[in-house]
Amino acid sequence: MKIAITGHTSGIGQAIANYYSKKNYEIIGFSRSNGFDLADDTVINNVIKNAAGCDVFFNNAYFETAQIKLLYSVHMLWQKQPHKCMIVTGSRSADFVDSRTSGYTAMKSALEVAVKQCQYTAEYHLLNFKPGFTATNMTLQTDKPSGSVFAPRGKFVPEKMIDPDDLAELLDLVITNKKLRIKTLAVDPV
Repeated sequence: MKIAITGHTSGIGQAIANYYSKKNYEIIGFSRSNGFDLADDTVINNVIKNAAGCDVFFNNAYFETAQIKLLYSVHMLWQKQPHKCMIVTGSRSADFVDSRTSGYTAMKSALEVAVKQCQYTAEYHLLNFKPGFTATNMTLQTDKPSGSVFAPRGKFVPEKMIDPDDLAELLDLVITNKKLRIKTLAVDPV
């Protein structure tokens, strides 16, 4: 199986890449560290071109509207290909609105609406994946300025956060199940 992953060098994307590498799947990774900065539309077009030939596309890395652009573009290529699978990493933060709502939360909410629009015509498996607070380098940083998009909102205890490796294993169950097409998967820590 050939798998494309945005954000494959850290966090959830890295856990997914490691999981499927151990299964000897072909991984095509797109991250800033290997020259794929999703802030650049030329790079986004390159990701689309490379992801088109894959069996599974993990649209995982966040950068403003990049995930939505990738979703719509790959959707147009895959719309009538039932053997394909796209997992779009949203966020449980899109389900909650409070005085600290950020641009990140707003973009993840817009992404969720875009996934629902595409699911209406998708013959491929399109999953809106919404993990809760996950123990990644981004969420565990404590030196973020208070105005930062990812500024801590209290004390985060890694033991009460989701392990990215557990998410990778769960997503494999979703991908390999040929009897069901799960459309939305929201995951919270216990």
